[in-house]
Amino acid sequence: MALNKNCIINVGIGGWYPSGTQRLRDTTIEYLTNIDILTWSDILPEGARSHKESNYGFKTYAFREAFAKGYENVLWCDSSIYAIKDIHSIFDKLDKDGHYFIDNGFSLAETATDRLLNFESMSRLEASSIPELTTCVFGITEKVLNVYLQWLIYEQNDLFNGSRTHDPKDSSHPMFKFCRHDQSALSLAAYKFKVKPNGKYGEFVSYEHKGNGAIGEYEAVNESVCLLNCGM
Repeated sequence: MALNKNCIINVGIGGWYPSGTQRLRDTTIEYLTNIDILTWSDILPEGARSHKESNYGFKTYAFREAFAKGYENVLWCDSSIYAIKDIHSIFDKLDKDGHYFIDNGFSLAETATDRLLNFESMSRLEASSIPELTTCVFGITEKVLNVYLQWLIYEQNDLFNGSRTHDPKDSSHPMFKFCRHDQSALSLAAYKFKVKPNGKYGEFVSYEHKGNGAIGEYEAVNESVCLLNCGM
């Protein structure tokens, strides 16, 4: 069982993603006091299907394995994420609130497939009031385990799948823009259990930067930012 209660998780499969996984490990290692990091590089967590079979479904199984190992506060970071300073502030918020969810500015009506909404007998009009959560960085604890379990149910019912560009097969509704897979499903699960976003871009996580792109040459615009989303 885990000695620490805090854990970062990541899965990097194919292409540049394993390199991003390694960068995440390399840049967080000096900040990992009382925080572990659990990653899968070119291998899937136990029980996970391929990305083609279930778009980003492996994230749910990475969380399941982390919880099974005894971690209480689990933070997912995409392979595009890396640390530029101490990350304990995110875990402090995660521990206090029981979750860390960023509102990305879209609504679920814009990103949910008809299949996902129909599973909950939800109209797209109702979905228009539900904020879309980002899943590049987000945290779940046992305090909101019901949200995680509902998210897993959606994955197991093949509700993560869809096109990243507009596809009428996903929905022909005029409000629909594109599928956001695990992200749309998590947003619906959080709404179902009345768990609201408690983070925003520019607080701890940012796309904004200065510099020419080399590791160590990015500088967050906001002093509180500790994680950057910059790709490879």
